[in-house]
Amino acid sequence: MEVVGKQSKLRSFQPPPRLNETDLSLAIEIKKAMSTAGPTSFFEQQDLARRNSKRLIWLFGLAVLAMMICLNLVVVFLFVSAAKNPQDQSQLTINTLETIDTSQLAMLIGGTTIGTGTIIGLASLGKTVALASGGSVVAESLGGRLIEPQDVKDPLEKRLLNIVEEMAIASGVPVPPVYVMDNEEGINAFAAGHKPTDAVIGVTRGTLQTLSRDQLQGVIAHEFSHILNGDMRLNIRMIGVLYGLLFLSIIGRTIIRLLGNTTTRRSSSDDKDSKGNPMAVVYVIAIALFVLGYLGYFLGRLIQAALSRQREFLADASAVQFTRNPDGIAGALKTIGGWTNHAQIQSPEALETAHLFFGDSIKRISVNSPMATHPPLQDRILRLDPNWDGTYPEPAHIVEAAQESIRNPSKPSRNPMNLPGMPNIPGGMSIPPILAGLAEGAGGRQNLGQDVDRSLTTAGQPGDEQFGYARSFKELVPEYVEEITREPLSASCIVLWLLAPSPDDVALMPEPFRGEYPRVARLMSEELQQYPVDLCKLIAPAIRRLSSSQMVYLITEADRLILADDKVKMGEWLVKRMVTNQLRRSKDPMAKSIGAKSEAMPDTNSAVALLISALAWSGQSGNNSAESQSSANQAVSKAGPMLANVISQSPTQCMPKTMINAQRLDAALVRLSSESAKVRLAIIRAAAEVVQADAVVTRREFDMVRVVADSLDCPLPPMMIA
Repeated sequence: MEVVGKQSKLRSFQPPPRLNETDLSLAIEIKKAMSTAGPTSFFEQQDLARRNSKRLIWLFGLAVLAMMICLNLVVVFLFVSAAKNPQDQSQLTINTLETIDTSQLAMLIGGTTIGTGTIIGLASLGKTVALASGGSVVAESLGGRLIEPQDVKDPLEKRLLNIVEEMAIASGVPVPPVYVMDNEEGINAFAAGHKPTDAVIGVTRGTLQTLSRDQLQGVIAHEFSHILNGDMRLNIRMIGVLYGLLFLSIIGRTIIRLLGNTTTRRSSSDDKDSKGNPMAVVYVIAIALFVLGYLGYFLGRLIQAALSRQREFLADASAVQFTRNPDGIAGALKTIGGWTNHAQIQSPEALETAHLFFGDSIKRISVNSPMATHPPLQDRILRLDPNWDGTYPEPAHIVEAAQESIRNPSKPSRNPMNLPGMPNIPGGMSIPPILAGLAEGAGGRQNLGQDVDRSLTTAGQPGDEQFGYARSFKELVPEYVEEITREPLSASCIVLWLLAPSPDDVALMPEPFRGEYPRVARLMSEELQQYPVDLCKLIAPAIRRLSSSQMVYLITEADRLILADDKVKMGEWLVKRMVTNQLRRSKDPMAKSIGAKSEAMPDTNSAVALLISALAWSGQSGNNSAESQSSANQAVSKAGPMLANVISQSPTQCMPKTMINAQRLDAALVRLSSESAKVRLAIIRAAAEVVQADAVVTRREFDMVRVVADSLDCPLPPMMIA
C-alpha cells in the first residue's frame, strides 16, 4: 500500500499574506460572535444542540402549561355560570358557590388539562413525524424543486451545484440534494435535515439570479455551518413545536366556521329565547381555543426567535472561516438590504420555517422585534465589514452586477489571513476555530501523523487546506466523469468499478449493470481509484435516488464481487460501508434496512475492541505472525488513553484476525453510532491514534478513519497531502 503523500497531485499552498488592519478589525468583530458562541469542537456543538433541544422541550412545556391554565379558567367560568339560577341574573353569591359540585368541577379541570396537553402533544408529534424523512419534506413544502444533476442545463444551477459539491467535499460530508424555489424572488436560502449526513440545501431563484459566485458561496457556507453545528435537528423540532402550539387555534377556527352557518339557519326559523342555548357555550369554548391557540403560537414565536438569533451570528462567522472571503457573505447581506424583495419568502409555510433561512423571510415592522428570528441586517454586516458605510446597492446596480458575473464568471476568491493568537494551519487561519477538532491537546506529531491530526482538528471547520483538496479532487474529475456521477445507474456502476471486478465478474453482471459498466469503466481514470471515500460522497445524491429494490440490487451485486475471491479485503469493505451509509440516508423509508444483516454487538466495550483491533490490523502486513500480532497490540495500546474515561473497559490487546470479519465490523459501527457524542469523539480520536501508531499512515488507513467517522455521523474533512 502507498504511503500518504508519496504520489499525490494535490497542490500545496503559498504562505499567507501579512496581517493588515482590515483583517485585524474583522478578527475582533468575529471574536465577538465567537465569545458567546459557546463550545468549540464539533461534538461539543452537537451536544450544545442537544441541550438546546432539551431547553426547547422545557419552554414548550411551559407554553403548554400557560395555555392549560388559561383554558381551565374559561372552563371554570362557564361551569360556575351554568350553576347560577336562570331567574336570578344578579352576581354570584356565596350560596351559589356552595351549590357547585366540586367533584364535577375537578373532573372537568382534569379532563381539560389532559385533553389540551394530549391534543397539543399529538399535533406537535404528528408534525415532527411528518418531517422525519428529512430536509426534503421541508424543501418540498416550501415549493422547492429538486435539481436533477444529470439533467441540469441552467448555468446558474450548474454554478450552484459546483459550489455545494466543493463545500461538501471540503467538509467531509456527502453531497446534499439541492432544491430551487423557482417562485421566490427574494434572496434567501436554507438548510434542513436531521444530521449532517441527510441534509438538503435550498435556495430561491432570486438568490441564483442576483448574487455573484463569491456571494453565493458565502451564503452556502453559512448554511453548511448550520449543517455542521447541529442546528438542523433543533430547527426541525421547532417546526413541530410551533404547529402544536397553533393547533388549538386551528381547532377553534374550524368549530367557529362549522357552527356559523348552522346558527344562521336556526336564527331565521327559531325566535325563542336563546338564553341557555348550549351552542353559545360551544361558541365561547371555540373562541377561547382560537385566542389561546394564537397566544401559544406567540409564545412559540418568542422561543423560536430566542434560540435562533445568536446561531445566525455564529453561522456568519463560520461562513468566513470556511471561505476565507468575508466580502462574499457580507456582499450577499448588502445585496439583500438593497434588493426590492429583500429576503422575503411568499410561501404560506414561511412563518413556521422562518428560523431556517439565511435572511429574515418575514417582513417586520421593526428589525428589533422580539419575534425576529435573525439579528438586524446592519449588525450582521458590521461584524463582517467594520468599515461599511451603511449604504445598500441600488436594485438596478444589483441586476447589472449579477448579469456581469454571469457573462464573466470568476474563480472563487479566498484571502488567507494569518491572525495572531489563532491556530496555525497551512494557508492561515482567519478566524478562531468554530468547531475545533477532535484531537485537542494531542501535541505535536512526527512524520505523517501530523497530517492525520490536522484533518481531525478541522472537523466541522473546513479551511484553505480542505478547500484546496476539494478543488484539486474536482480537477481530477473531468466534466464527462462528473456527468456520470450524477446519474443513478452510472453512479451505481462507479461503485462496482471501485471494487475492481475481473473481466469474468463483469461478464456475470446482471442487466442493466452489464450494459452500462463498460462505458463507465472507460471514462474513469485509474487515479480516481485512490479516492474511494470522496467518490462515494460525490455520487451520494445519485445513488440515493435509486428505489429501495434497486438499492438492494446494487448491494447484492457488490457483495457478489467482494466475495468472488472468498475473502473481504479492507478496501472492499470500506467502499461497501460508505455506499451503505449513503443509501441508508435516502428519504425512502425502506432504505433504512439496506445491508442490515449483521449480528447485534452485545455491548459497547466489545464493539470498541473489535473496531480498534480491525484498525490495528489494517496497518499490518498480510501475514498473521507473532511479530504482526505484537505490532497490532502496540497500536491498540495507543487507543487506551483516549478511551479510559468514556467506556468501562478499554482494549489492551488486539483481537486475533480470525475474530474480525465484515459482518461483525458493521455490527460494531451500528452499536457505536447510537452512543453519546462524548463516546463517539473518543472513538474517532482513538482510531486516529491507532492508524498513526507506527508513524506511517497509508491512504487506506486514513480512509478507514474517515469511514468510521462517517458511520458515526461525524463530518471528517479530507487530508491535504504534503
